[in-house]
Amino acid sequence: MLITCSSAVIDTLNTTLASSTIGIAFLYCTYAERNDQTIEQLLGSLIQQLLFRHNPIPDDILELYDSHRRSNSRPDLTELSNHLASVASLFSKVYIAVDTLDECDDETRRSLLAQLRCLNSHVQLFFTSRPVGKFEILDDVQFEVHAQEEDMRKYLSAKIKQEFFLAKLCAKNPDLEKEILDKIIAKADRMLVAR
Repeated sequence: MLITCSSAVIDTLNTTLASSTIGIAFLYCTYAERNDQTIEQLLGSLIQQLLFRHNPIPDDILELYDSHRRSNSRPDLTELSNHLASVASLFSKVYIAVDTLDECDDETRRSLLAQLRCLNSHVQLFFTSRPVGKFEILDDVQFEVHAQEEDMRKYLSAKIKQEFFLAKLCAKNPDLEKEILDKIIAKADRMLVAR
């Protein structure tokens, strides 16, 4: 199983800081689901995760839910934005991790960043992304993570050996494994990690 940087961060937060006074939420953006990952869906997911850690659910959230359930509608961006800020304020500290932000479409990414920037200073943000155009996250700390080619080759070679049919194909054709590794490594891009 591949462990991403964000997975490690989220696991560490959950095991060391989880409590009713600290909010932890995360988003895993995926290219295959980019049409379903709207700004409303993403903000709704963050609200839901934060509420999972807080008991009882605040009355204004229950009222919003009942109102939309009765009218068979969904909250709009303004409602979700206001309620995310409201729910975040219930905690002494909030950590939000967003993995592979570059997998969102441009409009969703810009909107998500704008919404998260508006949250109070007690909210700490962590993003991973490949570089995408002019990627601005205010003046936050950014660093690049580069996988070493030798480490990638060892990892991928071990994964090939774990896959029965792929291992069998590579055993019949010794050049196939090298070709697979070369192509994957050539496509590997740098990842940007922020704050």
